[in-house]
Amino acid sequence: MKILHTSDWHLGKRLFGHNLREASESFCSWLVGLLEAERVDALLVSGDVFDSSTPPLWAQRCYFDVLLKARELCRAVVVTSGNHDSAEFLEITGIPLRELGIFVFGRPAEDLTEQVVMVQNASSEPVGLVAAQPFLHESDLHRGSSLEDIEALREETYRCAQSRFAELYAASRALNPERLPVVCMAHLFAVGAKVGEGDGMRDLAIGGLDAFDCRALAGFDYVALGHVHRAQNVVGEAVRYSGSPLALGFGDAGAVKTLSIVDVSAGETPIVREIPVPPFVKLARLSGSFAEILERLAELTAKGEPVWVELTLSEPSRGRDLWSEFQQTAQDSPVEILCVHVPDDPAATLASCPQQLEEMSPTEVFRKLMEETGVESARRESLETLFNRFVQELDAGSEK
Repeated sequence: MKILHTSDWHLGKRLFGHNLREASESFCSWLVGLLEAERVDALLVSGDVFDSSTPPLWAQRCYFDVLLKARELCRAVVVTSGNHDSAEFLEITGIPLRELGIFVFGRPAEDLTEQVVMVQNASSEPVGLVAAQPFLHESDLHRGSSLEDIEALREETYRCAQSRFAELYAASRALNPERLPVVCMAHLFAVGAKVGEGDGMRDLAIGGLDAFDCRALAGFDYVALGHVHRAQNVVGEAVRYSGSPLALGFGDAGAVKTLSIVDVSAGETPIVREIPVPPFVKLARLSGSFAEILERLAELTAKGEPVWVELTLSEPSRGRDLWSEFQQTAQDSPVEILCVHVPDDPAATLASCPQQLEEMSPTEVFRKLMEETGVESARRESLETLFNRFVQELDAGSEK
């Protein structure tokens, strides 16, 4: 079975008030062209299709358009929810899409065989199965743990998550008498995964569980993960993050983003081919003294290429109108300065458009509150774990 594995599109994403609409639409058009060239059996999107639970209309239109075009070019399209997505929105809008061979999973099903998709080739012959696990909220796993017992909560959550994947594997085997290859889709943070500072990835924890040991998924022939924005293998070649196709934060500046084309055979090591994604949005980080940044900024503007820039000064700058001086250097060019970090106050950031509240996760807002109210560092981890649990329970309750 030949699949295209991707995730973390984050349609509707904004960076310091600047939206990525043009870059997102360009990526979706490019993806359709790639599908036409590669002729894969299935397109898999492992969560965080949208950047928020209330995506703008253009993002929704882009999503439906690319799914419908993709279905014309491959035999199956499978989408699972991520922690950014509205599980309810994906679930409801996925109902009519299923009749077209587009399978969208927002919420875990009670009957796990409903989460297994049989994939056929162009000759209508079965070539493999996809065991699609949408994002697991704590309420999907267990109830009744003591809020005060953080370690017990983590242990119980881990056991429940392991059990869920074991049951999904058993369901896929029951539907697979011919021993076709089975691919698992999941959106989680895996033990051993590497993340980059400032790459736009929000923290994810399920009921206090910080990371999942993907060795528990060894029975699957390939595991298509989402959530981490840096493409990487986690357990050999068989457990992999495709990474985000767009640069979503300045930590991604200069990074080559990719998708994964994977040939999967039963009982064999999958063959992974990374496909570079064109840089539909270019980000740059410049740091140094005031004079050094001015010089490098002038060099950047001379190239005449559109780029969003983050500046970080290495020296105090009191008494200077930094924003005006830097903007004067970049004026009449396609270079846009999105933010300037100043060492006078490490927490201070000058921005072309200050970070909007909707750009911050609830956890990020809660952290900022703890910092500003002087909560002791030793208490912050346990309080954050409890806060995340409350948020997940509220999210789950609002979508029932």
